[in-house]
Amino acid sequence: MCVKRKNFIIYYACIFLITVFFIVFLSNVDMINYSNSESDAYNSGIVEPYLHEDNLYRFAIVDVNQKIYHMGLNVLAEQEVFQIKAYYQGFETEEYFQIDLKAIGREEAYEVFSIQDAGEARNLYVDIYGQFNASPSIIISTIPPTFKIMWETVLLGISILLLAVVIYIKRNFLLDIYYNRDILRMLLSNDINSRYAGSFFGGAWSYVQPVISIFVFWFVFQLGFKSSPVQNMPFILWFLPAYIAWMYFQDVISYSTSCLREYSYLVKKIKFKVNIIPMIKVLAAFKIHICFIIVTFIIYAVYGVKPSLSYLQLLYYSCAMIFLLSGISWLVAALNVFVKDMAPIINIVLQLGYFAIPIFWNEEMLHPFVVKILKFNPVYYIVQGYRDSICGGKWFWEDVRYMSYYWVVAILVFSIGLWLFDGAKKHFSDLL
Repeated sequence: MCVKRKNFIIYYACIFLITVFFIVFLSNVDMINYSNSESDAYNSGIVEPYLHEDNLYRFAIVDVNQKIYHMGLNVLAEQEVFQIKAYYQGFETEEYFQIDLKAIGREEAYEVFSIQDAGEARNLYVDIYGQFNASPSIIISTIPPTFKIMWETVLLGISILLLAVVIYIKRNFLLDIYYNRDILRMLLSNDINSRYAGSFFGGAWSYVQPVISIFVFWFVFQLGFKSSPVQNMPFILWFLPAYIAWMYFQDVISYSTSCLREYSYLVKKIKFKVNIIPMIKVLAAFKIHICFIIVTFIIYAVYGVKPSLSYLQLLYYSCAMIFLLSGISWLVAALNVFVKDMAPIINIVLQLGYFAIPIFWNEEMLHPFVVKILKFNPVYYIVQGYRDSICGGKWFWEDVRYMSYYWVVAILVFSIGLWLFDGAKKHFSDLL
């Protein structure tokens, strides 16, 4: 009993330390990545204003194109009474946003202000209101970002602790999958072959069909419609990363919904661990997904696109999707036993989801508010992540807030799916 209690304390102590590390690390990624180089100076030095209108001088700092962590504004003016406001143009939008300025002191003839966490700014404007005998001037200096704790990462930390509790309580459920990995491996191979049982090529069709579908899209959009480039890339290259991510998600959900009915002869065996059945669909579809990725790399090579380090992000996004799909697979498989209408409902949801994420359309086409609403779908994060990895874009840690949101949702779905499946599995043999 003492050994179990000791292991219990060590387990949660380690989880707690890991959680604190993630909260602190993710909250301060910007500070860790910050480098006080000349490229981060934002045209540092004295900037001359122009008279925008009566009693209003404007300073334009254009082509910032970086995230503003913390910028110091030293306003040199003879008048002691004046007002100062700052605006920045969003990096991915044409809208302008006002920045709250914080006065941090006065040094001799100039007032010192600071701008904090303005976000990714394309252009920055600083307006000074007042009656001046001589034109004011401004000195811009950057200050490294300060230590902070983000509420998003705190929420992620709480979710990690919740996951640790669920894993500890349901550890036997997960261990059954590990101990029966040989059976899982055998069923995994049979699952792919059984889909095309009796056909001449057999399981090879599972790999041939994805390849053919990709080349059909290439022929239709690139040669037929001659679609215009998107983000300076041929349409097919922009389209493929999102498409292969969605196809993996769709295949897993479609097949795992009815997997318990498909393997009902195994479910009715008392000694068989039904926990592994949904995982068969997750891993079988992943083998086909790898084929998708390889074909995509070949097409990129044909277009002369060289591999980049960002390709390594596919490992992260693939693991993130497998984690989410595991929870969803357990959830829909269990529900389908009790609700026979689950399969058609899932198919309708998947059809709607196909157009609710940026596969065929570019998010720049929509209003930013609509994009924010659509981003509540966690699959949006994966699809866009695949595109950033293969097409070249931001790294996954650059958007800490959205990454935290995804993992909070994924952990909740995983925990609910695991808990529901484990609690309902004793009724499966009676209902099937």
